[in-house]
Amino acid sequence: MASAERRNHATLYLWLVLLLSLIVPRNTASAQAVNETDWKTLLRIRNDLNFTNPGRSPKAYWKSGRNCEELFGVICDDLGYVVALTLYGVNGSLPNAIGELPSLAFLSAGNNVTSVPSTLSLLSATLTSLYLSNNQISGTFPRGITSLTALQQLNIAQNRLTGSIPVGISRLSCLTFLRMDGNRLEGPIPSQISTMAALSYLSLRNNQLSGSIPASISRVQALQLIDLRNNSLTGSIPSEIGSLSKLIWLYLSNNKVSGSLPSTMGKLTRLRYCFADSNSLTGSIPGAVSSLISLSYLSASGNQLSGSLPAGITALSKLGFLQLDHNALSGSLPEKMTSLNNMVYLHAMGNLHTV
Repeated sequence: MASAERRNHATLYLWLVLLLSLIVPRNTASAQAVNETDWKTLLRIRNDLNFTNPGRSPKAYWKSGRNCEELFGVICDDLGYVVALTLYGVNGSLPNAIGELPSLAFLSAGNNVTSVPSTLSLLSATLTSLYLSNNQISGTFPRGITSLTALQQLNIAQNRLTGSIPVGISRLSCLTFLRMDGNRLEGPIPSQISTMAALSYLSLRNNQLSGSIPASISRVQALQLIDLRNNSLTGSIPSEIGSLSKLIWLYLSNNKVSGSLPSTMGKLTRLRYCFADSNSLTGSIPGAVSSLISLSYLSASGNQLSGSLPAGITALSKLGFLQLDHNALSGSLPEKMTSLNNMVYLHAMGNLHTV
């Protein structure tokens, strides 16, 4: 029961401690000491780590005793258990001993981390936030991470990961935030992503992903952002995407997506940003686009879209950026197109239309 309470209140502790450190004078006489077992683990972590600048690292700072407030990068709960650990300037592998901090809820490490220990899986009941972006982690996706079933935020962007996205990532059903962009991942987006019901932020851009966008993504009803730019995705945009009623950001640029823009996209009434440029889209722009009442940015340049612009597009009062150049559009621009109050950028050159 005690460990469950520590897990449930971990995030509150992190932000509360940061806030109090700004407004409350420190009283080192009554400061919380690190739990003895956790302290021994911290010392092992310190001794096993390499840093790019040892003089500004735990090797230099974790020498003044067990006072939590004086331990650089460490936050404890009111029982002295370590709930947050920040390790910057790490050079090499993260130590196995990190998995022995039984209440750890938040872990952030950089800038030259090369590998992640499998012992992270020991934190499956407590770790809710894992930030490992902008490192040198290579090889396939770390197996231990797919066991972290309490994880809510995972950022492993800008590394050197290769291979495919593991199907096992679907076990992270509590995830709300997932960034895996800027790696060398390849293969398809697992259809099992549909089980990640809490996911609201998904960024897989700048990889080498292939295959089609899984229709099952439509079951992740919490999604607000989908960023799949700069991959090698093929196939069509699934019509089921229209069921993502909370979607605000949709980025599909620089892929090989074909077929037409599905008319079901007209159901995305919260969509503000839609980028589908530099693909192989065909057909006409559906009249349903006039239902995208929140739309501010629309870019579909560099495709093979044809036909005329639907007249209803002039009803999009919030539209400020429209880029449709280098398609095969024909006909005239709708009369009121240039008089939209928020329109600041309209680019439709390289088509067959007339003004």
